[in-house]
Amino acid sequence: MNETDLEREMQKELNAPDEKPDKKTVIILAVMLFGTFIAMLNQTVISPALPKIMEGLGIDANQGQLLTTVFSLVTGIMVPTTAFLFGRFKIRSLFITAMGVFTAGSFLAGFANSYALLFTARILQALGVGVLMSMIQFVIMRTFPEKKRGVAMGIVGIVCAAAPAVGPVLAGIIVDKLGWNAVFLVIGPLALIDFLLAIFLMRDPEQIKPDKGMKLDFISVLLSVVGFGGPLYCFSNATLLGWTNPLVLGSLIIGVVCLILFALRQIKAPKPFLSLKVLGYRDFTISMIIGLILNAALLALMTILPIYMQTIRDFSALYTGAMMVPGALIMALFSPIAGKIYDKSGPRMLTLVGLAIFTATIVGFAMMNLSTGFPYICAMYTLWMFSLALLIMPLTTWGLNALPPELMAHGTALYNTIKTIAGALGTAILVLIMTAVTAGSAAPDTAEAAMSGVRTSFIVSVVIAVFALALGVLFVRRQKEKQAAG
Repeated sequence: MNETDLEREMQKELNAPDEKPDKKTVIILAVMLFGTFIAMLNQTVISPALPKIMEGLGIDANQGQLLTTVFSLVTGIMVPTTAFLFGRFKIRSLFITAMGVFTAGSFLAGFANSYALLFTARILQALGVGVLMSMIQFVIMRTFPEKKRGVAMGIVGIVCAAAPAVGPVLAGIIVDKLGWNAVFLVIGPLALIDFLLAIFLMRDPEQIKPDKGMKLDFISVLLSVVGFGGPLYCFSNATLLGWTNPLVLGSLIIGVVCLILFALRQIKAPKPFLSLKVLGYRDFTISMIIGLILNAALLALMTILPIYMQTIRDFSALYTGAMMVPGALIMALFSPIAGKIYDKSGPRMLTLVGLAIFTATIVGFAMMNLSTGFPYICAMYTLWMFSLALLIMPLTTWGLNALPPELMAHGTALYNTIKTIAGALGTAILVLIMTAVTAGSAAPDTAEAAMSGVRTSFIVSVVIAVFALALGVLFVRRQKEKQAAG
């Protein structure tokens, strides 16, 4: 091979990242996107159906809350295991298994005639969703060239926005007309279709090769389950049971101890169950910190806004749902556009503009009062969701792009685990602040007292948002090379 041929081959290698993904990769991601949409749709339909479930099965509010809590808990426990699963097993087999378990849980929920059966069904659904949550991010990061990942992750953002827009409205209509079981009997066939599509159409990505020599560290699994599950249980139930409840405090203390032991074991292990080396990559760590703030604010405000609208302002559930639809549509529309901008210009402009709007809209929420009109609330929420479209997927892509391929599975697992815990923690803390301020008012049973509690929780959110904005200003830059900090 002469010098010219060598230069041509080198140039071909350098240009390879700009090539478009092949047809097989597109099919893989299409099937996975459909599955992810169904999984996220399932997460949004339980809340509108919960009152009818409690009435139909004759259960109280605590038992009804457990149907939501156990789903979040099992999902949160499964996510850390995906680093091992993605490294050990073929993607096709893993997706089919996860989708099959989720499908079985959906049909079981649809035909459940007792609390025990429905509880079991929710666990099965969560086992599947815990794997599906991280898989599509991992596959995109391993199969798409770096300069195309922003758009690909933006398309995932469409799914993330579309499910919350469709789910509650669809569930409300179905529950009113056909009963709560019918909600799951809609999810079940959709999941079955995707399960069959995966069997007949999916192939394993050539870029991802499983390591059959990997062995499961059962001690790490146990520490992971208790370590991540303990705080999740604590934060998910603190508002319901109270922070001084022995189960709440006990789960937090035991969970923190197990997390410390888990981290020490991963640092010493030659082949860790969940590698903490990803935290040595500054861009990844900054992205994760901002991401957990966004997720905490997202889930917390999604809880507090309906309380404000329905409990304080007496808006109907229909109005609350209608308020969220424009924002979800805006997020779905702008997520791929933000991804394209990221691929061309990097994360800085998107992050600064997005965090500025994110902070300003929370200030707007904090300025609401007992006579704020519906158009104002809707406009603030829509702008807020627009800011998230500029932030969530581009920041996630930027953080994961900092990692080498061998750490990608560990990065997606840790990223999604921390975000899940942050969401539960953010909701618990802001709801606690809201209720404490309301209870501490001179006349706690009045609308003014409740409004004061809501406003205080928004003010705290503003402080946290400003911190995220400061991180963006100081640290978010276009990546020049993948090199660990220090």
